[in-house]
Amino acid sequence: MMESSAKGFSTGHYGYGLLERALGAVLGVGEDVQRGALRSRLKRLAQLGLPAPQPGLEGRRLYSMEECHQLLTALLLGNIVHDPAIVVPAVNRMWKSNLRKGAIAASQEASRDKRTQNPFEGNPHILHAAVRIVTEPWRTGDPDTALRFVRLARRYPKWEATVELAKKHGMTFAEVAHSENLLVQEFEALRPVEWSANLNYTDAVDDLHKALHRD
Repeated sequence: MMESSAKGFSTGHYGYGLLERALGAVLGVGEDVQRGALRSRLKRLAQLGLPAPQPGLEGRRLYSMEECHQLLTALLLGNIVHDPAIVVPAVNRMWKSNLRKGAIAASQEASRDKRTQNPFEGNPHILHAAVRIVTEPWRTGDPDTALRFVRLARRYPKWEATVELAKKHGMTFAEVAHSENLLVQEFEALRPVEWSANLNYTDAVDDLHKALHRD
């Protein structure tokens, strides 16, 4: 299995055919859709610069796990923002500042030995987006503002501290965790007439790894 370090994360390992099939498996689409609509969407993402082009290697390049995550993130966001011209700039803009770190952690978790206990069981990475597709571009004149931000983080960022606090005060986990819950925090931070969208990224990455590394 691919090295899950940050260095291995950015090294090319996967051919296009395997990548396409793996993304199709994560999205739950059949072979006809994979060869049609999905392939068309991947070509459009590539035209917009996701992943970054490698001149001279078209048709022969190997994709890294990082690029797999970038494409997966863009395709998942396509369920709430259909226009790739909005999605790609958002992913590129937020990749280094937030998304990459979370993607590496999710990849490492998916690569773990499944015979060992997962210390993050019940605390998945959440892909969160704040969306105002129509009225924000109306207000700003900038179509990129339709997807205000995309964030990838644990549902409970202070997981261990939250558990210990619950034990110390004899409270239920739910009572203590409410204030530490990313879903609650992001919902309360929404701007007027803005939508919140959240997805269990950990589950999606588990499926991606299974498809990429299937014997």
